[in-house]
Amino acid sequence: MLNPEKIALISLSTQLTRAVQKIRDTTCTNFEIIEAFLDEVVTVAQELEQNKFEIILALPYTSSIVKNYVQIPVVPIYTDGLDLMKAVYKAKKLGPKIAYVAFNQEKIRNDFENLLSISGIDIYPYYYKNQFEMRDSIRQVYEDGIDVVIVTGTCMKHMAEKMGMKTIKIEPGNDTLLEYLNKAYDIIALNRREKERTRRLQTIIDMISDGIINIDQHGKINVVNTAAAQVLNLPREQIIGTSRDTIGSLINENGRSIIKTIGSSTLIVNKAKILNEAGQIEEIIALKDVTEIQRLERLVQREMKQKGLVAKYTFNDIIGQSRAINRAIEKARLYASSDSNILITGETGTGKELFAQSIHNTSNRSNGPFVALNCATLPESLLESELFGYEPGTFTGARKGGKSGLFELSHNGTIFLDEIGEIPISLQAKLLRVIQDKEVRRLGGEKVIPMNVRIVAATNLDLEDAVNRGNFRADMYYRLNVLSIKVPPLRERYDDIPLLVNFFMDKFSRNHTNQQERVNFTDDMLQSLLSYRWPGNVRELENFIEKFMYLYKKCSISGVNLIKSLLYDSTSQSSYTCVNPGENPGEDMVSIRIGPLKEMEKELIHNVALKMNIHKNKLAEILGISRTTLWKKLNS
Repeated sequence: MLNPEKIALISLSTQLTRAVQKIRDTTCTNFEIIEAFLDEVVTVAQELEQNKFEIILALPYTSSIVKNYVQIPVVPIYTDGLDLMKAVYKAKKLGPKIAYVAFNQEKIRNDFENLLSISGIDIYPYYYKNQFEMRDSIRQVYEDGIDVVIVTGTCMKHMAEKMGMKTIKIEPGNDTLLEYLNKAYDIIALNRREKERTRRLQTIIDMISDGIINIDQHGKINVVNTAAAQVLNLPREQIIGTSRDTIGSLINENGRSIIKTIGSSTLIVNKAKILNEAGQIEEIIALKDVTEIQRLERLVQREMKQKGLVAKYTFNDIIGQSRAINRAIEKARLYASSDSNILITGETGTGKELFAQSIHNTSNRSNGPFVALNCATLPESLLESELFGYEPGTFTGARKGGKSGLFELSHNGTIFLDEIGEIPISLQAKLLRVIQDKEVRRLGGEKVIPMNVRIVAATNLDLEDAVNRGNFRADMYYRLNVLSIKVPPLRERYDDIPLLVNFFMDKFSRNHTNQQERVNFTDDMLQSLLSYRWPGNVRELENFIEKFMYLYKKCSISGVNLIKSLLYDSTSQSSYTCVNPGENPGEDMVSIRIGPLKEMEKELIHNVALKMNIHKNKLAEILGISRTTLWKKLNS
């Protein structure tokens, strides 16, 4: 049995409300009438949509506002030519100069122009697009010395009357209201048929790669696709029209999936019930070949790679030969062959995700997806839906078809939970359940989805301390910390700095968008890098090299001083002056870095020599010192 149509009419005037109520009573139709103020109509319309109303009727200006805030159809009720003609003749009796103030829509303008051509009466039109223009129009009517104004809304009527003008408020007549009410019923019927057709077609299309069998309300098979006929090893003509008993052995009456073997094929059989246009129950049987499932899984894996759910790096991409980094790599290689959870610890910028991706690419899951999530970047509500997914309609703004969570997307692969220590304590219990049971349930769903996922987590926090302070669950910590790897900070692997410097210089010199020239690092320059503690670790070094390569040729100070200035600029008063290639600070000027007096003096002499491009004898003469003194100052 079809549900009754749910129609609502939003009215801004008591007069319209009464007219519609009279029609409802005389025609014995059932629809809702809501009288509201203009600033309430959006809220009213949204509530009607939430209450499953299928269509809203309103006057043109009201409908133009409402339609932007709801998905259901909103039908504007236009007054027809007869309604307008009646209002014009009433106005003519009140004064010779008549104005018509109405919402600026094409149909309204056309109806008015047709009236003018037929009646021959002079009427001055004023159109508005919003409330502000509406007020301006009424003021303009008043300033133009209009005797009578025809309006379409209660607000305009009150405004005009306050200014002392005579008004005629035009309202849609009974015939007009009945016409639009019937139109609403027609639209609902059309929408319902379209939704039913779309739903049935979508059900079939979604399953078309499988064997499909449809059983009608009488228990007769009326649809069999080629795949189903091949599985049953019968011509399609011999199956269609027969009783459901023909495939009775394939049907599980409780609706759950079952596995059946027919000949050499192993099948997963699913059953779904649908309602046809008459509200009667039909059944769709889907037969899925296990070998096809395996093929589809491989296809999904390829799609995951196209979406970027892949690990790009291997252990060969980890730069370093120090004992500390080699120990960490050896341990990670060993753990890669295991399916146990791994906890990677280390300071920020040490390369924890590099290790996670390398572990995945060395494991037997390397052909599966690698899904990474930074747990600190999302609020708790969004983090939960990202991890576990959600069913359609779970919350406002949810995708129509629901969404797979990251655990689902990680099936047969690895999920990397970066900054795991930042997950709220309230969410840790749900995450622990998923980790323990290897199954997930979407938000708003009842179905439990099994998963085959390897979990790698990373943190720069001391999780044991977080457990002691009550900020991290102890059972969660022990479940994640089955295997642990500590990535050493850069200050514990200084031997790797020259290798990393060369690697990053190669990287930035190959960058086509911001290509930089390689810099020849002297021993003094490398020593300056080695004397720094690198709190940001490898990431800080990478950013430093990029900045250094860009500034080196543009600055008038030595490489050592530029390094010191870049590394310690935030804590010292030092500074440097850079110029673009070809620019000059001045013909008789040089730039030096502010610092210790001896260094400033040495840099001054060096820069003057570069500037003048002269022999040291001449340089000593210009500086007013002997050549011996010059030599001592340069080598002190």
